[in-house]
Amino acid sequence: MPAMFYGVCLITLGCSFAATGLLLMKSSTVRSPQLPPFLRPRWLLGFCFLGILTTVVDVKVLAILPLSVVAPFAGLTIVFTLALAATGLFTEAEVLSPADLLASALILTGVTLVSMFGPRSESEPTEEQIMASFCEPLFGLFAALSLCSVLCWVCLLALTGAYYGRAVSCCPLWVSWAATSMENAPVVTTAA
Repeated sequence: MPAMFYGVCLITLGCSFAATGLLLMKSSTVRSPQLPPFLRPRWLLGFCFLGILTTVVDVKVLAILPLSVVAPFAGLTIVFTLALAATGLFTEAEVLSPADLLASALILTGVTLVSMFGPRSESEPTEEQIMASFCEPLFGLFAALSLCSVLCWVCLLALTGAYYGRAVSCCPLWVSWAATSMENAPVVTTAA
């Protein structure tokens, strides 16, 4: 399987991950608007699709394909998002207008032309080299650090929410910490 085909398949998968993540995040906002994002399982899952899976796939794709081929595929995320939104799989089905369909057709035409006639590098990596790069320790380190940074960010949001009293009713683990912090919190008064 040529590297160009493999790269195009991977970037298409990455675009579908991004569209799924966006729709999961929207769905969580529709279903639970009163909760902060870090307490909504659908939002967190969407964030993992959009922030982690898409990033990991993009890193690999950029090692295979030139940026001038990868960049136009961002439009494919729009097409996937429109198609998934129309199915009603995540939220209420959205009706696509003729303009939406025309724009999707133009995006697909552009992406197809770029993938077929776009620039090619002189030395394309072999399938064995591509698969071996997934097993490299530096890639594993990158993936682990990406996951850890997202988990740290979610924990920071959770602790901040607990301090301001937003997460207290939903997260019993933070109740005692939040109550203690709230008792010792300075009282702010404004001069009239």
